[in-house]
Amino acid sequence: MKRLIQLVCCAALVGCAAEDGPVVEKSPTPSPEVTPETPQSPGETPVERPADVNRPAPHGVEVGHGMPDRAELTPEPTIDPDSRPRRRLNVDQLSAAVFQVSGGIGWTEQRGDNLIDVFEELERTLGKPDYIQNTEEDLEPTILFQKFLGDAARSTCSKMLDRDLETVAVEMEYAQRRFDELPEGLADKTLLLEVTPEDSIDNNPEAIDANLRALLMRFHGKMIREEDDVALANWRWLLRSSRHVSEPSDAWLAVCVAMFSHPDFYTY
Repeated sequence: MKRLIQLVCCAALVGCAAEDGPVVEKSPTPSPEVTPETPQSPGETPVERPADVNRPAPHGVEVGHGMPDRAELTPEPTIDPDSRPRRRLNVDQLSAAVFQVSGGIGWTEQRGDNLIDVFEELERTLGKPDYIQNTEEDLEPTILFQKFLGDAARSTCSKMLDRDLETVAVEMEYAQRRFDELPEGLADKTLLLEVTPEDSIDNNPEAIDANLRALLMRFHGKMIREEDDVALANWRWLLRSSRHVSEPSDAWLAVCVAMFSHPDFYTY
C-alpha cells in the first residue's frame, strides 16, 4: 500500500515539473532559395547586364542676356509671294459689275421723269472719298455695305427676272410658228439661261444644273464641270427651299440675290 502511494506521488511531481519548464518548439528546416529563371528560346545566348551604369545627370539650359524670355509654339504662317488678300470692289467697280451682269439694268430707280443711279447717290455712304475730309475709300465689307448691296440685288434681280419672262414668252410663242423668226431687239436672257419658267429640280434636274453652272460663270466667273456635284449642292438646296414658298420662276430670284450678295461677286 505504501509503495502505491509513493508511485502516485512520484508521478505527480514529474507532471508539475513538465508544466513549469519551457516548451521548446522545433523550427522547420528552411528550404534552399530558388531564383526563377527567365525562359529563353532555344539557341539564345543570355546577355549579361552591367551592375552599375553611369548616366549623365540632367543639366540646365543656358539663357543669354539678349534672348527672349518666352517662345511662341504656333508656327509662323506661310505667305505665298504670288498671292494677296482679297479686296472689296469700290463703288464704281461695284456699279459697273452689277450693270454688266444684269445686262444693262443696274441699280436704278425712276423718280418722276428722272432715272436715278442709286450707287451714285449713295457713294459717300458706301465709303467713296470726298477729297475734302478724306482721300482714301473705305473698302471694308461693313454691315451698312451689306445692307445696301442686298437692296441693290433685290431691285436688280426683280427687273432681270421680269425681262427674262417676257423674252421667254416671246420665244415660246414664236416656237409654234415654223417659218416666223424672232423679232429684232429682243432682250437677251440673263437669269433663265438654260431653263423655262416651269422647270424644277423634280421634273428637269439636268436643265437646273446647267442653268446654275451658267449663272456661276456669269456672276462669279467660275467654270463648274458637269461631274462636280459638290459645287452645286448649296445652290440646288437654295433653289429647292425657295420652291416650297414660291413659283419655280420666282425661286430663281432668290438664287440671283444670293449670287449678288456672295463674296465671290463683290471681292477679287
